[in-house]
Amino acid sequence: MVAFLDGQVELLGKQVEASSRGGQPAELQQRIDEAVSLAMFYFQQLRAEVDRALPPDQWDEAVARQFIPRFQSWFAMAEKTLAFLRECRVKGVTPASTEPFMFAYLESKAIALHFDQDLEASRRIERGESQGRPLQELLDELLRSGRTAG
Repeated sequence: MVAFLDGQVELLGKQVEASSRGGQPAELQQRIDEAVSLAMFYFQQLRAEVDRALPPDQWDEAVARQFIPRFQSWFAMAEKTLAFLRECRVKGVTPASTEPFMFAYLESKAIALHFDQDLEASRRIERGESQGRPLQELLDELLRSGRTAG
């Protein structure tokens, strides 16, 4: 089942890319709703597998790492879906529900792209080496970077 779903995620990414090439609003509405729905179905299946393999009280880094390639695959497809979603919005087509998709997108991004950095930050906090940064310090840094970027 895992190999089948992984193949379907890749296929969905290709279909989303092809779907984004024009169409009438009603047709775009159907395509984006289907793409988001299928993406969420695959994500929920992946999360269910993770939950079975990693119960909350039995986290294991080696087991967690086994899921990174699958999150990377889902994230690659989700980026295409997000681009299609934005294109639809520009054309006045709004999908039925995007909030769960965006939560899944952000969760998969953290795992697919930032697993090691997030794990190291968590370890530093557990060791008491890092207490985090004050909110004002972060806001000041963002303001400074915003001024220099534009």
